[in-house]
Amino acid sequence: MLEPGSKIDLTYPEKTLVDQLEHCRRRRIRVIKVRDLMAEPLTVAEFLRRPLLNRSRWLITGFDEDIGKPRQFYLGSSVEFRAPQMLKVALYEPESPRPAYAISRPFGPSKRDRMLMAKALASWSLRDIEDMQLGIYADDLSVVVPTPPRIILSGG
Repeated sequence: MLEPGSKIDLTYPEKTLVDQLEHCRRRRIRVIKVRDLMAEPLTVAEFLRRPLLNRSRWLITGFDEDIGKPRQFYLGSSVEFRAPQMLKVALYEPESPRPAYAISRPFGPSKRDRMLMAKALASWSLRDIEDMQLGIYADDLSVVVPTPPRIILSGG
């Protein structure tokens, strides 16, 4: 698994909106942080800020060495780690790294599905769920790797 400080080369889309993943370029990334959306789900506010963004289970915050700036990369959007980009909504118990109850069907990577998901989240967030929390996680537990990824571990 990727660790902070490691380096990875990815073939990553220039645009990461649903239905717009055709133009890709190589990225050299030094990993700063790895977020597992199963254990650290998106909040409703995070999802609603950019509902049409392609998302997958693993979110890498890293320094893009080619542009000299930190960026975020969903591994499932890369050619090397392509994943189905399905999202689900679940109830999480406080401090739990796993969903307690999935409350939705999977929402796919299309504008129509993501807008339906945004409407459902707006409705569900108004309900009293006691001490539970709504969380959005990626339902892509099986990752298809078409070619072996090139992972370069930093020395030191």
